[in-house]
Amino acid sequence: IDKNHRGKGMAEKMHKEFVNMIKGKYDLIFTDVSRQNPRSLYVHTNKLGFKIADEYNEDGMDWCILIQDLSEH
Repeated sequence: IDKNHRGKGMAEKMHKEFVNMIKGKYDLIFTDVSRQNPRSLYVHTNKLGFKIADEYNEDGMDWCILIQDLSEH
């Protein structure tokens, strides 16, 4: 989210719309977020409801595999 629009709930609104579009078609959402991007990791895990399923390192970067169960929405 652009700095001028942070803190206004944009990520949550966009995610809610995305979930509404795919709910009933898919049971889970998977994504990965770099540990070097703590702002994104915080939003995904604390605001959007993703859980860290696993972690891995690739080319010297630490990544978190995130999962969200759509049956919880």
